[in-house]
Amino acid sequence: MKSNRVGNMIISIFNTKGGSGKTATATLLLSAIAEFNASSDAPVKTIVIDTDPQGTLSTFFARRANRQRPTLSIENRVVNLHAKANRLTNDKVHAILRDANKECDLLILDCAGSYDPDASAAILVSHLVIVPAALAMGEIGVALPIIHQMNTGAAAAGLPLRACLAINREEPIPSKSQKALSQIIEEEDVPRFETRVPRLGVIAEIVQHGLYLHEMQGLGSSEKSIAKSLTVARRFLAELSEQTIQNREGRNHDENQRHDASVVS
Repeated sequence: MKSNRVGNMIISIFNTKGGSGKTATATLLLSAIAEFNASSDAPVKTIVIDTDPQGTLSTFFARRANRQRPTLSIENRVVNLHAKANRLTNDKVHAILRDANKECDLLILDCAGSYDPDASAAILVSHLVIVPAALAMGEIGVALPIIHQMNTGAAAAGLPLRACLAINREEPIPSKSQKALSQIIEEEDVPRFETRVPRLGVIAEIVQHGLYLHEMQGLGSSEKSIAKSLTVARRFLAELSEQTIQNREGRNHDENQRHDASVVS
C-alpha cells in the first residue's frame, strides 16, 4: 500500500448506538496504519480527531505522548466540538476539518454516538462513513437505516459521501439468527466491508498501554490474539484503501460531469 492510495480522505466512524464498536474500529484501523508507517518510506500521514465525549482515543494518544512513544506519522488533533460555551457553527466545523485534511493523507473522526449538530457537521464533510455494528438484530436494525439515509441523502444533495457497514464482534460459529441477518445484508446489497472483525480481547490493552498492535508483540500479551488482530487490521486497511480509491474515482467522475455541464451551458 502506498500513502497516496488513501490521500486526502475524511473518514468518520459513526453509529447512534452506544457500544457498537466505533472506538474499537478506529483503534484497529490505526494499528494497521501504524504498522505500515513503521516500515514505510512513504507513510500515510494521519490526523485523528476524537469528537466522542468519552475521549477514549484522546486518552490513548495522551498515554503515548506521556511515555514518549513515536508518533509513526499519526497525530491526535484536539478539537472540542462539544463544549456548550464554545459551540461551533457547521461552517466553522467544516473549515476546521477541511484545513486539517489539507495537512494529511487521511483524517479519521471518531464521532459521538448521536445525531447532535457537531456529529452531523462532521459527517457532512466526510467522504466515507464507517458504521460498525455487531451481527445482532438490535444493532443491524439501527445501522442499516443510518447507512440507507446517509447514502440516499448524499446522492440527493450531490455530496461525495458513502456510508458502509463494518461488522464487528463476529462469533466463531454464527447462530441461526446471525446467518439470517447475513443473508438480509447480502440480499439488500448493503454497502459494506467484506472484512469482519471477530471478538478481540486486545483492544482494551491497546488503550490501556498506549501501544499499537505491532508494538505489543513480545510484551507478555497473548501472541495468538495479537497475530489474529493484526491480520484482521491489515485486511481492513487494505479494503479501506480500495474503498477510498473507488470513492475518489467517483468524486472525480462527478466533478468532470459538473464541469462538462457548465461548459455546455
